[in-house]
Amino acid sequence: MIDSSLVTLIGLGTIGIVFVLLFLAPYKRAKEELGQALLYEERCTGRKKIGLGFSAGGNILNWRISFYENFFVIASIGATVIAYKEVESAQYKRQIFSKGVRIQVRNPRMEIVLFPAEPQKILAIFEGKHVSVA
Repeated sequence: MIDSSLVTLIGLGTIGIVFVLLFLAPYKRAKEELGQALLYEERCTGRKKIGLGFSAGGNILNWRISFYENFFVIASIGATVIAYKEVESAQYKRQIFSKGVRIQVRNPRMEIVLFPAEPQKILAIFEGKHVSVA
């Protein structure tokens, strides 16, 4: 029979791993970020289309978005580095329940929706990088 204290220990360990993945993993910098001057950074919620009409994301502040001179980084459990020249458009508009910044990227084809505290600051950065902003 399994000891109840062992089950409790396994449960607490699982909660600890989830905590690390959701809240601490976004702080890990990608190698492209090291030594670069940060223009703007924010923790926010977000959603990413994963295909077949499904999206991944949620309402927990577990995404980090960091802007640099030639690229920006969206990090959650892993980090995605995206050059500004790969961005088709950035729009601030109403999503299903609230307004968010919708970013469409050419290669690889992806659509990301961010719900930042400072959407106008993010749009200004994109506009300064010659990205179509609406």
